[in-house]
Order: sequence, then C-alpha cells, then structure tokens
Amino acid sequence: MHCVHWDFDVSNSTGGWRTGGCVLRTRDGQTAVCECSHLTNFAILFSENTTTPLHLATTRRVLLGISMFCVLIAIVLQVMGLKSLDHGDQQFKHRQERLIILLLLSVNLLVVYATFIGVTLTESGTTLCYVLLVPAHYASLALFMSMAAEGATIYYTVIHVFSKEVKHFLLKALLTIQGIPAVIVLLCAAIAQESYYVKVSSANVSVSCWFNR
Repeated sequence: MHCVHWDFDVSNSTGGWRTGGCVLRTRDGQTAVCECSHLTNFAILFSENTTTPLHLATTRRVLLGISMFCVLIAIVLQVMGLKSLDHGDQQFKHRQERLIILLLLSVNLLVVYATFIGVTLTESGTTLCYVLLVPAHYASLALFMSMAAEGATIYYTVIHVFSKEVKHFLLKALLTIQGIPAVIVLLCAAIAQESYYVKVSSANVSVSCWFNR
C-alpha cells in the first residue's frame, strides 16, 4: 500500500503517480491514514509493484520451454515430410503447399514463444526491450496470417474439391504471411517507436517490457 499524489509534469507532461511528500501514517484491517505536505490529487495504491511472483514467472517459463520443444519437434517432422514427398504424385503440389504453410506457422509460433520469454526478463524502455518487441510483433502478425492461409487451404480442400486450383497460391500465401506483417511492423517502427515499450511513469517502479498500445 502506498500514499501517492498525481504529478502532471512527469512522462512528458502526461502525468503519473508519485510518492514524494506523502507518507502512510497508520494502517489497520479496514482503514489507512495518509499524510501529505502539499495540496494536489491524492490516492492510495494497493499494489504499486507489478512484478510477477518468482514461482509464477518460473512456471510460465518452464511451460513455454516445453511448448517450444514440442514446436521444434513439429518443425522437424514437417521438414521430413517435405523431403519425403513424391514428385511424381498428382497431389504433390497441393501437399507441398500445405506443409510449407504449416512449417511457417510453426516457425512463427516458435519465434513468438522465444521473444515472449525474452521480454519477461527485460525492463521497459531499454534498447533490448525494443529489439525483442519488434520481432515479437512481426511473428505474432505472421502467425495470424499463417492461420488464415491454413484456413484457406482447408477451405479449398474440403469445399472446392473439384474446382480448378488457385494460380500461384503458394506465392500469394507467402506474400500474405510474411509480407503484410513486414509492412505493418516497418511502419510502426518508423513512426511510432514509443508503442513498443511501456514508459516508466512513476519513481521507483519497474515496468515490464511490453507493447504500450
């Protein structure tokens, strides 16, 4: 519990909670008494520290590590599947397209997991935070695009069984999966770099590295 006041001058004049000049005098099960040496907007923060408990953070990283290991196995199996395809098979092109899209989906998911572990170990506002969040943003968008492309392949496989195949489907899928996220991330990194990390708005408070908005 912390006695704080609102400082309009911090964080580029956007404002933030500060503890200067305010102290917690008494506290019991139901009430708390704060004393401040100036007049402004006051509040009591029940939890100023946003740090994740150690056991929860450790559990999260262990589970992410297990997920990454499973995704790595999936990537190896997909690569083996691509190498085992029979070039003389009539369904070779269609099966190759599906395996490549699944492989991209798995790779993007692996990058999301890896960067998420990295940002949980990094404080906001640092260069490392920015470096990790850019690929995290890109991989997250590419992951959703991979799901959309995989949905399109299932749709054409199940619904349009006897229809003509889509021309240059794999090229269009690759441009969608990797191209659209690249454009979005480049624009964000160029014109809104502050969106890639949460700025520290109050004194003595460590904010985790994550997207600002």
